[in-house]
Amino acid sequence: MLLAFDATTIRGNKTGVGYYSARLLERLTSVGFDDNPIDEVLVLSNQALDLPSIPRCRPVAEGRFPLRAIWMQAVLPFVLERARPDLCHFTNFLGPYFTRTPYVVTFHDMTLELLPQCHTWKKRALTRALSPSIARGARLVITPSESAKRDLSRLLAIPEGKIRAIPHAPDGQFLPRRDRESMERIETRYGIRRPYVLYVGTLEPRKNLTRAVTAFSRIASRYKEHSLYLAGELGWRSHELLRALAALPNRDRIRRLGYVAEEDLAALYSNADLFVYPSLYEGFGFPVVEAMACGTPVVTSSTSSLAEIADGAALLVDPLDTSAIAEAMDRALGDDGERGRLRLAGLARAQSFSWERSTRETLQVYEEALERGAVRPRRKLMGASAFGIRAAQAVVDTIAYGAEFDCPMTLAEIHRSLMGVSLSRSETSKLLRHHPLVRESVEAEPPYYFLRGRRASIEARREAARSTRELLARERFAIDLVRRTPFVRMVAFSGATAHENSRDGDVDLFVVTARERTWAVAFLLFVAMKLLGRRKTICLNYFLSEDRLALEERDAFTASQIVALKPVSGSGVFSRLVRANEWGGVFFPTFWERFRTLVPPPAREPSSGSLSWEVALAFGGGYVLERIGRLVLGAHLRRKLRACRLDAAVKLEPGILKLHFKDHGAELSRKIESLLEREPRAAEEQDSKEARHVSSI
Repeated sequence: MLLAFDATTIRGNKTGVGYYSARLLERLTSVGFDDNPIDEVLVLSNQALDLPSIPRCRPVAEGRFPLRAIWMQAVLPFVLERARPDLCHFTNFLGPYFTRTPYVVTFHDMTLELLPQCHTWKKRALTRALSPSIARGARLVITPSESAKRDLSRLLAIPEGKIRAIPHAPDGQFLPRRDRESMERIETRYGIRRPYVLYVGTLEPRKNLTRAVTAFSRIASRYKEHSLYLAGELGWRSHELLRALAALPNRDRIRRLGYVAEEDLAALYSNADLFVYPSLYEGFGFPVVEAMACGTPVVTSSTSSLAEIADGAALLVDPLDTSAIAEAMDRALGDDGERGRLRLAGLARAQSFSWERSTRETLQVYEEALERGAVRPRRKLMGASAFGIRAAQAVVDTIAYGAEFDCPMTLAEIHRSLMGVSLSRSETSKLLRHHPLVRESVEAEPPYYFLRGRRASIEARREAARSTRELLARERFAIDLVRRTPFVRMVAFSGATAHENSRDGDVDLFVVTARERTWAVAFLLFVAMKLLGRRKTICLNYFLSEDRLALEERDAFTASQIVALKPVSGSGVFSRLVRANEWGGVFFPTFWERFRTLVPPPAREPSSGSLSWEVALAFGGGYVLERIGRLVLGAHLRRKLRACRLDAAVKLEPGILKLHFKDHGAELSRKIESLLEREPRAAEEQDSKEARHVSSI
């Protein structure tokens, strides 16, 4: 699946929606391992983002515009039309009104309908006007709670069957932190003094803080040592709260902390005697679960999702009743036993929320959304019996080719490696589950598919995958050294390593270099690996100059090797490599079709730490290294070649070092080509079986 992801909220001082988007994006490609349906995530934003390195995620810089609303409605549709993702996830209520891209959308709450007075007129005018149409046009809608799901269905007339409630979760850093170092840090940064009561969130009318500070003021005389700290930035119409604070007799014991950095929140929660959050309405309420995860007693509202989230682990109050808020705060602060009960109950309740679970359920929504879509007009897969059989035969043949290496395959691997036909992921999934030709030839044990009678290969594949991951972890330093070497433009896992099927204890790497620096890079890396004692472990078997990306070999095996490559760095160069070898689409059209429509990433992504060395070597040093490499390394490799078998496939040329001293390419090409040339089974029995299953597809 090629997923586009709306990351416009992941910037600046993040609040709840920003944290949701950031934490989900960080986990999307890591959860599920081989069964993860995502091939790549296109990260969409109207402005540049400072994101951590996330596997298989690529920011799209095209068409950026400072105003999010204009960008989303006027620019983003064209970006999506060019990128052609399988699905887009709009993470904050809105998406383009006009788009042909299938999408899911997250609605965090329904405050615009229930509490319109708590929002700016701009938000009411734009979001309130567009969001009903966006929700109705979505394949599926995500909400963070059952409460928000019911409200969305009721207020926007969206069928509940189209809505999936997926709760958020506290991040892993939210744990009890009452150590001296943590306390000293927040004392120094924010002037915190214990004991204290805490609120965390934006200071805006919906959070009901005027009643909260009034309630604290009423009980303050009984708890003379306690202060109330309000952590968060001033929001819309915060002047009402500021006026209320100024009028309180004990206003000196209520203090605003401003925005608190995320790394300090766990300590701030953990050292509070009580967390108070009497919001008028929440779709989820991140601060409540974060406080519970830190072992802090909680007072919160009995309305909206907050009672659902607390589920007996907090004191619930009517948020419109100031006296009830004061009584609950008094009860918690004055009764050590009650506070201890709330602390233990909160810790237990917080453990029921998990980002692993949330991400898995979101991935299921993506797959369900794709399944809900009609087959794309360019391929009416089941419209003709002969093509249905041909597509099914291609799925079986792809799995059969994997069986040559004792390698059962996941749905993502089958779709990426499909031979001879171009199918969407959902079409491939339907064939695997429903087509009689596939069902009689293929068995499944999630997440793997394998030829009937080859179930024993699953354990071998799992063991090989585990060994490969351990091998890559052990060799992380050496792999990183390859990536950081001067003049390296791309590094990718190849062969068995790319398939996580390495059984001989070595790491196969494919390296693309700068122009006229191929031999220099090879020489440096051969020397480095020799010194590290990694020469037999790190198999540098292909070096290619960035001006020789169009390969001379145009056979099925070479195409399959390109399909298998998994870039470690240099995704822009990898995209150029694929595009320079369009002939491969004859053998693997599904894979090449996706790269024809992708927005190409930047051509050059220099490896961290190499640029300064490249500058230092620019004045003759690189040329000298290239000459030394061709003389010294070239002589060594030619001697090795003379002692090799006749079936070696070796090239020692300017701009290319192909070091396949034991080559099986010709044999494997013949196998792939024989599968592609085979006529599909078109017997009347197959036609009749297919006809009986069309309705289920």
